[in-house]
Amino acid sequence: MDSCPAHYSFVFRCFDCCRQALSACPGDVDGLTRRDPDAFAEFAREHREWVESLLLAECAHRPLIEWSYPGGPPPLVRWAVCATPAVADVLPVPCAVAVGLARAHQQREGPRSRHETWTSRLLDRLDSHVDQRLAQLWRDLALLAEERDPVAAAGLRHMVEKRARPGLWARSLEWLLLLGRHLEGLDVALTVALADKHRIVRQAVNRCSRSTILRYSCAPGGYGPPPRPQGRSKSGCCTQRPSRRPG
Repeated sequence: MDSCPAHYSFVFRCFDCCRQALSACPGDVDGLTRRDPDAFAEFAREHREWVESLLLAECAHRPLIEWSYPGGPPPLVRWAVCATPAVADVLPVPCAVAVGLARAHQQREGPRSRHETWTSRLLDRLDSHVDQRLAQLWRDLALLAEERDPVAAAGLRHMVEKRARPGLWARSLEWLLLLGRHLEGLDVALTVALADKHRIVRQAVNRCSRSTILRYSCAPGGYGPPPRPQGRSKSGCCTQRPSRRPG
């Protein structure tokens, strides 16, 4: 882990250090969460929007539902395996999305999946600690995104439309738009229909329209690289790239 140039060492409970380290190496979010989940939850509570944007940016570099082997599960699932109920309490949407992705993969591939260890561990840790309606919506979305049989896809599309309550849809709209290229326009159609009648969805659309991450990842031509959130602090120590620990 890179050190904070203000302190010349990495101090987990120093939020400046956490933000600086993650700005320099966003992929370290897995290790940082695994190292001390409770401290990470405290950090995320103070910087909730920034941390979720960091996770969103990491997931914009490859398809949200790509379970490549031996490359491992999608980045969001890999991170959520390190999380705890305390982290899920602070970051409810990313954790519920990850649970939905794991449920879908487990249902589709069965117990002999190469990624069974990942999905089982994640569901054991977080399944009962996330919004069940949001997790179910994302299970159906993930199943639909990979379904090639037109009859089965029609059934899943109907389930998604039934579960697409305005509040649920608005909460995870950024993540939905990342998945959108696999949904054949369903994400846009439902968003427009819900936004026409519900203010909460219109507000979510406005929020997403300001996202530089979505601007890059949802543009024609595929995935990223979108810009990642930059580290800042009142003291200014996190505006520089970190130096290596001396010695």
